Amino acid sequence: MFALREILAALLSVRIWWPIAVDDVISRYRRTTLGPAWLILAQVAWIAGIYLLHSRVLGGQSEDYLSYLAAGLAVWSLLNGITSDSPVALIRAKGYIDSYPLPIAVHLIRSIAGSFVTFAHLLVVFFGVMLVQRHMPSITMLAAIPGLMIIAVYGLGVELFLASLGARFRDVGPAVGSAMNLLFILTPIFWVPTPEQAASPLLRFNPFFHLLEVVRAPLMGSWSTPEHWILAIASALTALVVGSAVYVRMRATIVYWL
Repeated sequence: MFALREILAALLSVRIWWPIAVDDVISRYRRTTLGPAWLILAQVAWIAGIYLLHSRVLGGQSEDYLSYLAAGLAVWSLLNGITSDSPVALIRAKGYIDSYPLPIAVHLIRSIAGSFVTFAHLLVVFFGVMLVQRHMPSITMLAAIPGLMIIAVYGLGVELFLASLGARFRDVGPAVGSAMNLLFILTPIFWVPTPEQAASPLLRFNPFFHLLEVVRAPLMGSWSTPEHWILAIASALTALVVGSAVYVRMRATIVYWL
């Protein structure tokens, strides 16, 4: 019960983890001229490279492909950032944990918040692409908000799970990084699945596909399918339950492994 109360206390400590999360992002670009604007420039270069590859080498794409690509890469960056950072979230926060009497879970939520800060920068690129293509924002975009809330629940669950394991087993981080590289190829981020491909087990049982679509589809101006919403919610709740169980089980010994 102590571990669960700690998670709740950490969630309510917004004044602690939010400034630290923002500073985490800013500190990566400290003493650079452009600062976090490099996030936007790197995303623009990434989108331009993939778009040119598809339009000039692999054949033409639909008019909406550029927006599809910009939205997909932004949401994938959020999912990948949360998942890949999870195994090292507590290891990186060792100095804070040793120095301040804060709930350990604060540093997990700090990691999630940092990924959302990065996502906000990349979302600027998506809206810039819409402006270039002269696409008007629609009310359907608001449906991306509950989609992002689902991703936040998934993020908390995966942080509780992987951060606990990552503190004990240092091979978890490289293993997760390798798995996410594979999932980047298998998940329709820069390729558009046909109806037959979308119905294949490779995508139907890929939780990242459903988590991606409940945000990307609304950003593109359309409602995602009920299947995506149901499976995204199921994936997030499963991650939260499993993550909470692992964290409760391992919480007492985490500090000795850091």
